[in-house]
Amino acid sequence: MKTCCLILAALLLPSSHAVCPDKEPVLQPWMPGHSEDHRVTIGYGRKVLLTSSATVHSIEILSGGELHIGSRDCPYKGNLTISLFGRLDDSDKDHSYFGRKYIGVGTGGTLEIHGEKKLSWTFLNKTLHPGESNQNNYLFQRGWGSRGIIIHVIDPKSGEVLHNDRFDTYRSKDESRRLAKYVDGVGAGLILALMVNDEGSNNLEDSAKKILFRLGSQHINTLGFRHPWTFIVTKGDPSSVVEGHASYQEAEWTEWFDRDDERGSGDWEKVSDLHEAYPDKLCSNPLDIQAETHDGIAANQTGDVIHKNDKDYGFVCLNKDQTHGLCRNYRVRFLCGKLVRPQASVSIDMLSNSSILELGDEAQGWRSGDRVVVASTDYSMHQAEEFSLMPCSTCTSSQVKVQGKRTSNV
Repeated sequence: MKTCCLILAALLLPSSHAVCPDKEPVLQPWMPGHSEDHRVTIGYGRKVLLTSSATVHSIEILSGGELHIGSRDCPYKGNLTISLFGRLDDSDKDHSYFGRKYIGVGTGGTLEIHGEKKLSWTFLNKTLHPGESNQNNYLFQRGWGSRGIIIHVIDPKSGEVLHNDRFDTYRSKDESRRLAKYVDGVGAGLILALMVNDEGSNNLEDSAKKILFRLGSQHINTLGFRHPWTFIVTKGDPSSVVEGHASYQEAEWTEWFDRDDERGSGDWEKVSDLHEAYPDKLCSNPLDIQAETHDGIAANQTGDVIHKNDKDYGFVCLNKDQTHGLCRNYRVRFLCGKLVRPQASVSIDMLSNSSILELGDEAQGWRSGDRVVVASTDYSMHQAEEFSLMPCSTCTSSQVKVQGKRTSNV
């Protein structure tokens, strides 16, 4: 067995007690060094002070011997680590009482370890979210009146926005050439974030397209009318590209409506009745209409005689027109022009690699460098995470700052 004591001071002395054991004047410095064969025996008679880390085979405290690390009135404030090494199949003989790996305290011997009083555990008073950001966040939002391509230049280290501008490439080719010149002048290594607000393709000419293509854009050459587009890249590193693009749809189908059924005179799905029943779900001037049965058969394939199927009036099937005397139950939907609401936003969360823990108790005895474990009853014990405490001048007595980020909510 090897016992490694990584301590600042430990006192080996007989039964007399002192307020601070390591301050007793008769102590002699003890530096046993590092030897796996050294068997330390602590008995009566000598008073020594361990002044450096040691590696020994074993420590046995005999009758009258005492090993003190701090005292009740003078707790040890350093870090103490005792590590036991070795393998089960080692050739060492077992001690007749303590076995093979041990710090043995025999009859009449004393081992006292007094550390600083520390809060052993507590509850969190506030949910610790993964990747929680600090307060220095950036939010940019634009709607109507900010048409074109909006660009941000961002410092990759601090997250600070160094500059932003807007280029109305819908209105003017001059704006497109100004965009090309602007992008060309941005220094390598800076982050470029570009997006289209409302419309930006109408007068986007080749010089701008070429420089954005060289930066790594795959969609700039096919950017169409009112296509949403975002492009983020670290200039000079095409592998860093993050790009999004979609085709603009000027119209979309509503949900299916079934206000009436086939009972009575027939199935009546009139636009005026549907407007009254669903005022927020149907546009005032539909572009088209579709009608089908509830099992998905189009109205013109059912064999029913359809009285009216008109986008402005609606759908009507009359029972009296059917050879079997009854219409099927139909549902309808309408094609509506899509309302354009341009919206562009940039949000930058500047994350520091730290989190603030809100504790249920005062963090008594907790110091920078200490390790704490955060766990939750909502998760397996194997999902517990360990953090190091950091200095925090702004923390209250029940707050601590830890290095790192929680990967799941606690």
